[in-house]
Amino acid sequence: MQNTRDRLELDYQMKTLNTERRKVDLKGRIRGGAGIKFLFAELPDAHPLPFAVVYYMEEGERQVLGLRLDLDKKVFLDHFDEVKKEKILQRAAPDIVSYLGNERRHHAAA
Repeated sequence: MQNTRDRLELDYQMKTLNTERRKVDLKGRIRGGAGIKFLFAELPDAHPLPFAVVYYMEEGERQVLGLRLDLDKKVFLDHFDEVKKEKILQRAAPDIVSYLGNERRHHAAA
């Protein structure tokens, strides 16, 4: 996995914005594969930053650092060296963005 420092910096920036982070459950909603299972995403609630952090399990082990997801470009900013896992990320990114958009609209309407 690449960009550990960048991933920590995004988490730090989201915390220092002093904004609420909303957790959206992804279990059973987004298809994984190749040992990857998507658990939940966190996105800033008050500031509409175009980023989310997606937490996942790899080979049955929950990973401490999430994967940064650009919501505008619908791509992960973090990548796996293993081709099969990278393809799972590429395939899942637009589905996750779509799901988060629907959840955000539903949350705003409530």
